[in-house]
Amino acid sequence: MDIVIPGPRTLLRLAKLRDQAFVHDRDAFGKVAAVSLVNGKREEKESLVTSMQLNVLDYEFPSTLMVLFADRVVFVSTKKKLSHLEDLRATAEAAVAGKLPASADGDVRGMAALKRAPLAVELRARAKSGDDDVMSKLAEEIKAAGGSAGAGVGVVAKAPGLGDFAKDWRDALEAAGVSTADCTAGLVQSMAIKDRYAAEAMKQAGLMSAAIMRKKFHEAFTTAIEDGKMPSLAELSKAMTEAGTEDPRTISKTLKGLDHDALDIGLPACVQSGSSINVDIFKATPSAEKLTADTAVFSFGARYRSFHAVLARTLFVNTTRSQTEAYKALTEAHGTLLEGLKAGSVIGDVVKEARAILSKGVPGATIPECMGSGVGVLVEEPGLRLTEDNTRTVEEGMSFAVVTAVKDAPNEDFKEGAKGNAGMKTFCQVLADSIVVMSAADPHPTFVLTNKADRDLGKVRFYLEDEEGDEDDDEDGEEDDDDDDEEEEDVGAYRDQVRRSSRIKEAVGDTDQLRQEREQRALQLVKIFERSVAERRAELDKATGGSKETPRELAVRKAKPIRAYDSPAEYPVSAAPNRVFVDKERQCVLLPMYGQLVPFHVACIRSVTKKEEGGRTVLRINFYGPGQSAGKTCPPAMVAAMEQNPYHAYVRVLSYQSKEGRNLSHAERLIKDIQKRMHSETAQRTERSNLVKQPKLLVNRAGKVPRLQRLNMWPHISGRKSVGALEAHTNGLRFRAERGEILDIIYDNIRHAIFQPCKKDLYVIIHFHLHHPIMVGKKKHRDIKFFTEVMESAQSLEGTRRSMYDPDELAEEQRERNLRQQLNKAFRNFVQKTELVAQSEPHSSALEFDAPSRDLSFHGRALREMVEISPCRDCIVSLSENPPFVLSLDDVEHVHFERVIYGAKNFDIAFVLKASAVEPGQDEVRMVTMVPMQHLDTLQKWLVDVVEQLYTQGTRAMNWKTMMAVAREPSFYSDKDEDGEPKPIGWAFLMDSTEGGEEEEDEEEEGEAFEADEDDDDDDDDEEFDEAVDDEEEEEDDDDEDGDEFEEDDEEEVADWETMERNAMEEDRRAEALDRERSRKEGASEGAGSSSRKRPRDGGERSSGKRSKRA
Repeated sequence: MDIVIPGPRTLLRLAKLRDQAFVHDRDAFGKVAAVSLVNGKREEKESLVTSMQLNVLDYEFPSTLMVLFADRVVFVSTKKKLSHLEDLRATAEAAVAGKLPASADGDVRGMAALKRAPLAVELRARAKSGDDDVMSKLAEEIKAAGGSAGAGVGVVAKAPGLGDFAKDWRDALEAAGVSTADCTAGLVQSMAIKDRYAAEAMKQAGLMSAAIMRKKFHEAFTTAIEDGKMPSLAELSKAMTEAGTEDPRTISKTLKGLDHDALDIGLPACVQSGSSINVDIFKATPSAEKLTADTAVFSFGARYRSFHAVLARTLFVNTTRSQTEAYKALTEAHGTLLEGLKAGSVIGDVVKEARAILSKGVPGATIPECMGSGVGVLVEEPGLRLTEDNTRTVEEGMSFAVVTAVKDAPNEDFKEGAKGNAGMKTFCQVLADSIVVMSAADPHPTFVLTNKADRDLGKVRFYLEDEEGDEDDDEDGEEDDDDDDEEEEDVGAYRDQVRRSSRIKEAVGDTDQLRQEREQRALQLVKIFERSVAERRAELDKATGGSKETPRELAVRKAKPIRAYDSPAEYPVSAAPNRVFVDKERQCVLLPMYGQLVPFHVACIRSVTKKEEGGRTVLRINFYGPGQSAGKTCPPAMVAAMEQNPYHAYVRVLSYQSKEGRNLSHAERLIKDIQKRMHSETAQRTERSNLVKQPKLLVNRAGKVPRLQRLNMWPHISGRKSVGALEAHTNGLRFRAERGEILDIIYDNIRHAIFQPCKKDLYVIIHFHLHHPIMVGKKKHRDIKFFTEVMESAQSLEGTRRSMYDPDELAEEQRERNLRQQLNKAFRNFVQKTELVAQSEPHSSALEFDAPSRDLSFHGRALREMVEISPCRDCIVSLSENPPFVLSLDDVEHVHFERVIYGAKNFDIAFVLKASAVEPGQDEVRMVTMVPMQHLDTLQKWLVDVVEQLYTQGTRAMNWKTMMAVAREPSFYSDKDEDGEPKPIGWAFLMDSTEGGEEEEDEEEEGEAFEADEDDDDDDDDEEFDEAVDDEEEEEDDDDEDGDEFEEDDEEEVADWETMERNAMEEDRRAEALDRERSRKEGASEGAGSSSRKRPRDGGERSSGKRSKRA
């Protein structure tokens, strides 16, 4: 491999080191006259001198001496080695002459140091025989530079160097009488700040470390757990270390661009399991014991181009409650460190905050004093240790290996004789990630290098049960289910493989268990209520009290004064004194009054009418004026004029008549045309008035761009249809329509990115819900949808009588299945590549696609018609119909279930939005009506367990317009009203109906402000009651007929058990969906620095439970 030492980058690094030694940190370097770094024979263990060579030169040069002075740097080695430094010398000569190099890799600090004082580079060759006096002369130069003060040379005391070359240099210094001082501390501190080249190398090392975790260890661990064949920890660790030396392209597609020759092992892989785990990942070594199915800790670090990135993850099998709570506290503390280590913060303060979270969340556990260190050329940089007593300020360019751990935490769920985690008295947990500190002005102050390795609880936890009593999923529709499983390998991956058993017992139910669940949910609601009240009060304290300005109010405030002409001299020459004249260019009407033409701007005209009276044509012009409603069509400039001059005299009406009506008819037509054009322009300006300016899209012209062809887009840019290609570029996406139109969507403006694969429906959809609306055509839109139609939405049934075994129809169905799978795969690949592109740009927010949970879907009327609504992790959506329905859960303040009546078939859901989330002109309550009653319990469980959202329920529909006027009052979340009398806090007045279940409410106690139209409610209740009675009567009739037809008790019993079996399977499916959503939410709430979702590339998911024979 050819050695290339780039001159500009190396010179800037040397200039930074020179300033560090002789300007900024002289005490750490011992106030020496020069710094000497001698590398003798190659050593087995990497020394600090070798690390400094790698940090400055990117390569190791054995038998080479580097001496740094305040004005120059001298290299002593053989001619062959010095030949690689010729570019460096040439760059230094140009810099001395005043021609500074370009800022290589954005090294601003290095450029500033070089501008302060140039740095010369001298190359002195030394024969291998060592009989010359090169070293002696250099030692004399150091002595002369020390002057009368006798300042010596800085050396690395613990790395004097091996071999004759290093010994000759020590002898030369001793012969010249040069004193030495240890400058280890200064050299270590000089490596703390990384340039862009080093940060990029560490990023690639982080990708490799995460890939080994995801692709190698995760697979090996799940395989061992499933098969029950446990390898030894030493064997497994060795296999993972050897995997780190493989060609990265064979491991993951994300490593396609890595140079295999530049890749190496930085921290050998170490797998530990059980309760005795060494949480110091830098010193941990694997034992010869077998892997156990309880808790496993995996640590690994890759090195790319001399720079390291390390990580550690903890995996669980059948976690206990204590472990789950501890891991939540661990991820919270870890997120605090990842967020807090930003430019300007003090290391000790951040560590103290994280330790406080662990002490409170995991009482009784041992928390290591050191929670990580710096990382870079050294896998562990001692100068940046994360301890409470470290008072160093974090700077841009620093990099850390953050290690958050708890040791010997007491297991409150310990059971004597139990297997797995339940049988451990204490447990250990470790999380480690590598980060680089970005600029303080950057929207993401820290960049997590190893964010590809999941640490969400739902993705590191597995459930395993014995084979007895386990049954596989039902075999009905086996072929379709397999296809659907492939298609529903959504953007989230590594879902918990939860094994269920005893369906019939679960279907029959246990009254005590149901009662216990309701009581537990009520307690959770109380906790959520207390937290919600505290959050709302905090928001009210921060609020400024100002109301949001609507686009029309903004347009009125910014409107310019109405002015058509500066003087009568500008009147059109063709205007006649006694004729109505319309000046289209100035948008003005010249009206004759007392023999003079008086100009009126069209903005002042409310309406114009023409009619025939007694053989004459009458033109009537109505003007705007104070004291009357201006309406929405009144131009903003006229509204501003009336507000500023309310007491001026205004002309209200002018009428003109003429025997010859052609001129008046022409004037009427022109005035209306100008008004129409003016209203259109005003509407467009109003639409654009409050738009947030988006950054310019950075088009990627260097490599292959992820692209999806032949996509339909909604809303349409122009015409009735927009078809084109969607491309993922550096900081955003670009849609190129076939007509030539272009629409750009910036990653930072995307609030929710949703990928909905086709599963027995018509479309494959990628949907973006934006933070700020953008202009599409002539209107603002916050929701942009790209989709492809899998099958025709409508088919003609004429002459299509076919048999169910018709080969043509079967072939057509097979083609549809194949097409659905191909489209799902193409869209999924695009989603994955887009996430990688977004995450590769440090200045862009991490784009994370979500997927609707079909198992929790329900039908309801959200906007205009009945649609299928599906919850996601951060929102609920309905994307198939237009316009799409997207509701962000972060915007929801309260959820209320209306018309929850015993015997009713459906109910309504009211989502009350936070005041800060309501746009001007938007409803404060979003309604979803006509939801089937069987979804009530599932939705309430989902709100409490997954979303942790407060909800209430009642039997009647609420008058939300009146209620929200009260809810927005400052005293709504107070415990006393304006008169000082006690009152319910916030939404507490609705809590009674929630906790009371199906008990009736006292209608007389409810205030008039919270009542809807009672007559309408009574009618609805009566209709629903009648429908329920009719259904019961029909069921009774059906039972009688069934009793006549089937008289044998055994057959009735079989039918009942089949019904219960189906109901039980349906409950199983919903329960599993809730568990998955709960796990996803627990992982997503761990704090900033959370990694984006990963997905397996092997085409399917691996179950973590033992496989049982299909019944």
